[in-house]
Amino acid sequence: MTNMIRKLYLSHSDDPFENLSIENQFLNTISNNEEILFLYSNRPCIVMGRFQNIYEECNLSLMVSSEVQLVRRQSGGGCVYHDLGNLNFSFIHHGRDHKKESNHELILKALSSFGINAYASGRSDLVIDREKLTKKFSGSAFKQKKSCSFHHGTLLFNTDLDKLNAYLKPKSYHVHSKSIKSVRSSVINLSELGSINKDDFIDILSSLYLSNQKMKSPLQTTSHDVDHDYYKLITSDQWIIGENPKTKLNLEEKDLDVEVNLVKGRIDSLEPNSQTLNIIELNHICDFFKGCLISEDSLRAKYEAYKLDFSGESLEAKTLFELLMSISIQKFFLKLKKEG
Repeated sequence: MTNMIRKLYLSHSDDPFENLSIENQFLNTISNNEEILFLYSNRPCIVMGRFQNIYEECNLSLMVSSEVQLVRRQSGGGCVYHDLGNLNFSFIHHGRDHKKESNHELILKALSSFGINAYASGRSDLVIDREKLTKKFSGSAFKQKKSCSFHHGTLLFNTDLDKLNAYLKPKSYHVHSKSIKSVRSSVINLSELGSINKDDFIDILSSLYLSNQKMKSPLQTTSHDVDHDYYKLITSDQWIIGENPKTKLNLEEKDLDVEVNLVKGRIDSLEPNSQTLNIIELNHICDFFKGCLISEDSLRAKYEAYKLDFSGESLEAKTLFELLMSISIQKFFLKLKKEG
């Protein structure tokens, strides 16, 4: 279409849930003569692909202690770490063609202005050869709907790579799942490759994207650009936990082994084994926990209800509760952390 209008937006927010909700609003309202490029940076968070398993992708306990949020996006692909040293892009199109190749060409052309000669790997990544190694600085994913699509991804400018590697190193649970697993790659910051920073890159990319357009500078998003219903969905336990793939975990403590089967983030069954604890009582307690969401709040409420119903705490109940709490999705992930 020769009369295609391009618009470029910079986000006013560093809230990952808000930025994904702005992206969704653009996706649902884009007209058939528009193309949109949306740029944003998030405060520290882990952003998982739509079909990924929490237990196979990230170190939950470390994220909790560091107040790093867990986010599940609507597109597929792998798990990534975001912080303010990262620039995220989303090319939004009317129609199902997300134009990955031409989008990558635009980014690579902008990088070449800084003397960075990188290339597309063929796996939705942008990479550069460095010291006899191929290192990745950008990964991307896609969403296609009936009449619109997007191609979104990351660009590492000055991200804390030590934290990236630590948060994306899951604990060694015995996990059985059919989830989409991330492919681990050696990564590098663009700041290591030349004299480049995020703001200067945005200026160059904007100039290239908006060439031959009446608009010559980016627009700033506002709260009116947020899809508030979508925001409510992706911050909910229904989405973050309930969309986790069917999972079997084998948990071990010195007095108790338990096979935990989770479906939609809820306990479908618990199969305990112990040489020292009362196995009859353990089976009874396991039945009581069936159907409970594997969240801190839900498990604690269920445990308190059990103590009320059965006149106090037993060693078996306490041991099982503590074991389940070790895999709970902390309350921190279910609510947006407010500044201050």
